[in-house]
Amino acid sequence: VCFHLRMNSSFKIRVVLHLAPLLQIHYLMILSANWAYLKDASHSLVYQDIRLKEERELQDIQSRSKECLNSYS
Repeated sequence: VCFHLRMNSSFKIRVVLHLAPLLQIHYLMILSANWAYLKDASHSLVYQDIRLKEERELQDIQSRSKECLNSYS
């Protein structure tokens, strides 16, 4: 019975020793995926800000041109 318990505990130790590197790799992959997601999100926010500024400028230009056309009429 003691031999059977020793086999189980050594088996458990071997399993843990083999799983530890895999779990570390998995953890690093999750970290890199989260970093990429956050980096992409920050780039999209910058892009949206630039796009909104350009749209406002276009609207200002259009409204000014309409005002000029109305003043000539």
